Amino acid sequence: NLTCVEIDHGLAEYLTENITNANIINCDFIKMPVDETKFDVVVSNIPYYVMTDIMKKLFSDYPGARRMVFMVEDEAIGRIDCGPNTKQYGPLAILCALYGSYNYEFKVPHTAFVPLPRTTSAVISFTRESSADILSPEFVMFVNSCFAMRRKLLKKNLSAIAKADVIDEVFSRL
Repeated sequence: NLTCVEIDHGLAEYLTENITNANIINCDFIKMPVDETKFDVVVSNIPYYVMTDIMKKLFSDYPGARRMVFMVEDEAIGRIDCGPNTKQYGPLAILCALYGSYNYEFKVPHTAFVPLPRTTSAVISFTRESSADILSPEFVMFVNSCFAMRRKLLKKNLSAIAKADVIDEVFSRL
């Protein structure tokens, strides 16, 4: 089964008319409500300006997919393939690492596109591992909250999702 989510009305119409046996959903993926749809494999040419939001939504709402393949801006790989104590380390790097193994497949030169973008693209893939079992909308919200204000104490960041006394209790247990 093939499900295509396309925000562009013209392209969605073209896909509907020309691809048989496919479910074409014409909407903004970020705003698409989660339903009972399960994706086994996700393949996406992610618009660069919403890469982080789309990947977070996929890891949050569809962590059961066994493989995800994305075309992204090559420069953005630094936000995915980085470790703790680096400037780019944040929620996206954590979620990617928890989802599974990462592979940089190949570069796509800007000359492969019309019109020519000002940047180089890359195709990357992720293969799900058992660590992805922790991923959920609540966990993604927790990770986002941890990094909401990098210069603040973790306790202050977590106050957006839990009461201070609950945070104090959990911290004292840890």
